[in-house]
Amino acid sequence: MAIKRLRGTRRVQPIMATPTGRSSRTRRKRVFRTRRKIGWSWLGHLPLLWMAAVAGCLFLLYFVVGSNYFSVRTVNASNLSGRDLQAVIARCQCVGDNIFTLREDVIRRRLEGIPSLIVERVYTRLPNQIVVVAQYKQRVAIWRTPDVAYAVAADGEVLQVWRRPFPKHTWDGMAIFDEGFDSTVKKGKRLVVGDHVERDALTMGLSLRAHFPVALRPQVKRYYYRPFIGFTVESKTGWWALFGLDSSSLLDARITSLQGMLSGNPPVIGPGDCVDLRDPNLKNLYMRQDHRCGM
Repeated sequence: MAIKRLRGTRRVQPIMATPTGRSSRTRRKRVFRTRRKIGWSWLGHLPLLWMAAVAGCLFLLYFVVGSNYFSVRTVNASNLSGRDLQAVIARCQCVGDNIFTLREDVIRRRLEGIPSLIVERVYTRLPNQIVVVAQYKQRVAIWRTPDVAYAVAADGEVLQVWRRPFPKHTWDGMAIFDEGFDSTVKKGKRLVVGDHVERDALTMGLSLRAHFPVALRPQVKRYYYRPFIGFTVESKTGWWALFGLDSSSLLDARITSLQGMLSGNPPVIGPGDCVDLRDPNLKNLYMRQDHRCGM
């Protein structure tokens, strides 16, 4: 006879502890919702304060960009003459544009085309003004030909043009260099403001004038330039000294040689004499020419 196992009324406790707390709660089944379509109904759920802030921002954006309050009306360059100020306004091309859309570097590049000015800074001033800080280019010399005279800057740029008859006492104290013929005529047109004279020749002329001894300067009548030959110093007493176009350290040695010839008793050179100082070894310096060193 088989013995049946009697099932007791007491349940056996599981080995693992029953979880308690949040983990013991039954989790709800996650329901995936479809994305809602974008519309304007969400505006009705916004707080009134947010809506007022958005409306204020839109109004400010229109006021800054769309209205004429920030459109450029004036260009300020207080140290310039009226004529040059008009040239700045014409080159700027910014009157009427919104001040927040203008780029200062672009305006500065436009103004660099004005020959007589050095533009140092360009900036905006609210609500509707452009300020240009510029200086006039300094005249360093007068480059004179038989027909025309030019006021030139240090880089050889022509700043002003005169035709004969030349003005009197306008160039007092300035360096004046004469050219034997009007070699600046190009294709039937002389130089105008903004063009350049030969820079190497101007550099040589300025260097020669600056290094010339103070004691000899009263004897100089003019500094005479010829292409491919260079500069010749013509004296008031009638002698000539040919220096060429070499403005290196040998220039001082050439000037010293000329000074030695003139300081003798009697001087080595006199009226009608020409000394060629272009020899780099400073030899065969003295010569007499009736055609005035080829002038």
